[in-house]
Amino acid sequence: MSTAVTLAILLQAVLHRSGTGNSAAMTAFREACVEGTLRLSSGRGKVLRGREITDFVYMSDWGRPTRRRTVVKLSAAPSSYIVVAEYKNLQPRSIARSCALVSGDISKEEAMAGYLEGLPDRVVIPMRWPPQWTSDHPELGYMKRLRFRSDGSIVLEVGMYPAAATEMNR
Repeated sequence: MSTAVTLAILLQAVLHRSGTGNSAAMTAFREACVEGTLRLSSGRGKVLRGREITDFVYMSDWGRPTRRRTVVKLSAAPSSYIVVAEYKNLQPRSIARSCALVSGDISKEEAMAGYLEGLPDRVVIPMRWPPQWTSDHPELGYMKRLRFRSDGSIVLEVGMYPAAATEMNR
């Protein structure tokens, strides 16, 4: 399926509102979740602890135990967070680490472009409910997911299989 057709399908399928756009949130997503190079300073964001973490950043782990979860509130995008989870008790072919941008600041177009960026063949598996798209590439070490939530926020996630997660942690 061509990129233009994929984008057209995504644009038509999304019925929720989204933000007006925020390149700072997308830059943080690329650095944290794609490149693994996010450098956090007090001007860029803050790691949240305990009670500071709200339900807005809730990410379903499907009951999987986590080794560590880190939530970063981005300064330049007040309704955007980076959520990194490392899982334990891994099963064969399971995701070992996930990194997501949870945002009410980015536009649908930015989210879709970020989702499609770097996909080798633009293979997209749409789901009607919840409205989300998944592109799974275990042979390359990752899975990407784009989800539009009922509150109008967007979740853009990269899940890494064990070998890729180990490489990213280095």
